[in-house]
Amino acid sequence: MPPENAAGVPDLASQLSRKNRLVRRTARLSGAGMPVALHPGMTRFLRRRRASGFTIIEAVLVVAIVGIAAALVIPAMGEMIRVTKMTGVTRENATVLRKCRYEAIKRGVPCRVRLDPATTSELFAFADVHGAALTDPPDGLFNDIAGQPRGATDYEVHRQRLPAGIAFEFAAVTGLASVDGFTGATKDAVFQPDGSIDDPGAFRFSDPYGNSLEVRVTTTSARIEVFKWDGTAWLSQGEGGSTWQWH
Repeated sequence: MPPENAAGVPDLASQLSRKNRLVRRTARLSGAGMPVALHPGMTRFLRRRRASGFTIIEAVLVVAIVGIAAALVIPAMGEMIRVTKMTGVTRENATVLRKCRYEAIKRGVPCRVRLDPATTSELFAFADVHGAALTDPPDGLFNDIAGQPRGATDYEVHRQRLPAGIAFEFAAVTGLASVDGFTGATKDAVFQPDGSIDDPGAFRFSDPYGNSLEVRVTTTSARIEVFKWDGTAWLSQGEGGSTWQWH
């Protein structure tokens, strides 16, 4: 007979507790490899436990949680990808400028960084060793004379190709027109053998989301800094006590 409480009514809590103890004992015996004969009522109880799965409410809750998590994570991931791409472009551009400056000092000849006139998505740096002939002084043109060993004629130092979605652009102005300052009609960053730059300036980059960064050579001593456009001014990271805001 099932246990009864003081009122003579079957105690359901005690029955459930007794069944749970039997389930645990059966599991221990089965795990030890001992044959176990179950009471028919216990067999039905275990069958109901195995047959029970997720309820509709539980499934809906899981789907809702996954949806909320996706809504929070996906925008953050998109912004992280945009930030990584833009900052990666500016880091590479700063590397190109520093490498060109170092080459000018090492070789004792001017080194120039300019937009490739054959494309709107590449910068290239070259050592300006001579003019049209090997005996001519540097003329600001890329005169790569065939058959000459590297260093005896103008040679490429580095080339930067922009990734998809990033352009030389600022305020709807693209290509060479987006370059601020620097030297001549081609707007070259020209480094001299003493490490100085002829004219300060900046290369500017934008993405389709309204984010714009520039890599600026700020003084004739060739200090290189990165700034972001905040809608009204170019700011360095942390300037004014705030971090850059991204779109």
